[in-house]
Amino acid sequence: MVTVLVTHMIDSNVLLPLVVGSKVRINALVTVLGLVIGEMIWGITGMFLSIPVVAVLKIIFDRVEAIKP
Repeated sequence: MVTVLVTHMIDSNVLLPLVVGSKVRINALVTVLGLVIGEMIWGITGMFLSIPVVAVLKIIFDRVEAIKP
C-alpha cells in the first residue's frame, strides 16, 4: 500500500506536470498549482480534471484580446 501511495504521489506531483504541461505548453508551476487546487476542491477527480481546465483557460486567455497585457 505504501509503495502504491508513494508511486502515485511521484507520478501526480512530478511526472504529470512535466509531461502533460510540456505538451499543452503550460508552465510547470501553474500545472502543479492546478493539481493542488483541483485536489483541494474536488479530491482525486479534481486532480484529473485540473490539467484540462487549466489548458482551456490558457487557450481562452491567449485568444481574448481584452485580456492580453
